[in-house]
Amino acid sequence: MNAAAPAALVLLAFLAGSIPCGTILARVHGGVDLRSQGSGNPGATNALRVMGPAWGIATLLLDVGKGWLAAGPLSTWLGLGPTGGDGTAAAAFAGAAGAPAPASPAHVWPLAAGLAAVCGHVFSPWLRFRGGKGVATAVGAFLAIAPLAAAVAIAVFAAIAGFSRIVSLASLGMVVAFPLAVLFLGSRPAAGTTAVWGALLAVLIAWRHRPNLARLAQGSEHRWGRKR
Repeated sequence: MNAAAPAALVLLAFLAGSIPCGTILARVHGGVDLRSQGSGNPGATNALRVMGPAWGIATLLLDVGKGWLAAGPLSTWLGLGPTGGDGTAAAAFAGAAGAPAPASPAHVWPLAAGLAAVCGHVFSPWLRFRGGKGVATAVGAFLAIAPLAAAVAIAVFAAIAGFSRIVSLASLGMVVAFPLAVLFLGSRPAAGTTAVWGALLAVLIAWRHRPNLARLAQGSEHRWGRKR
């Protein structure tokens, strides 16, 4: 392994995550500035609210893609991603035929790349280090690292969103569910490392949701389908 590869991976992952997809699409969409409309957030939820479903979904897919690219193909391309029988990082994290996956530096680099991508999204230098909340980019990293646990977390999001119609609450429930799902579904000791990584992402995303948490506590958080 090239000694410079880990540093290159983290830097490239951060830069990929820092691309403000929603802001760019909003500029294409009639010069809209997401930071001055709606919630002021450059993420998919505000893009959907301000520009409509098509642009919101496009923003969501691009933001998810950033996290998936960093933790998956980019890590593998630089020779830092563990591979399993089907050549994917996810297979190595899950283990083969139920066998415990050994803890090794190869398991750490994709995690570091996913975290860097989320940090790039949250602290985007292109937006004066005031980016989005990191949820969609984290989901992309989840899908690259542990797709089964990611599917469980997404199901939790859907259930909470469907019941409460509060996106912030559903997002927080999803990022908390992911590390728990990893522990129940993954193999040790790699699952323990991945769960800690997921917990770190959950803390970062919860920190970015401070205003939402305050509104949730007050009972004033916005619900989809209800006019502000």
